[in-house]
Amino acid sequence: DNALGPKGFGFAMGPLAVYDLAGNDIGYRIRRESYYPHKPEQVAGRRGSTWMQLADAIVDAGRLGQKAGAGWYAYDGRKAVEDSFVLDLCAEHRKKHGIKAR
Repeated sequence: DNALGPKGFGFAMGPLAVYDLAGNDIGYRIRRESYYPHKPEQVAGRRGSTWMQLADAIVDAGRLGQKAGAGWYAYDGRKAVEDSFVLDLCAEHRKKHGIKAR
């Protein structure tokens, strides 16, 4: 989020903050209804087995975004705060799929 948000490229919000604002359950439902009926190898340009698993895990944990008080970030009112739950989830995902942290 920092790379594209106000501290980086200059957008008002990074993409993860936007997902939290819109509601992570919205993208989750779209993925379930539009994409998941297809096998990963049938979806051109996607990463196969890793495709959106992390975003789904966020929703599966009940983290729907600002409206729920937690999503990609934890929220103190409307203020986004980094959350160890998400950092740990990302570390597990990287390890599972052999992705190096940058």
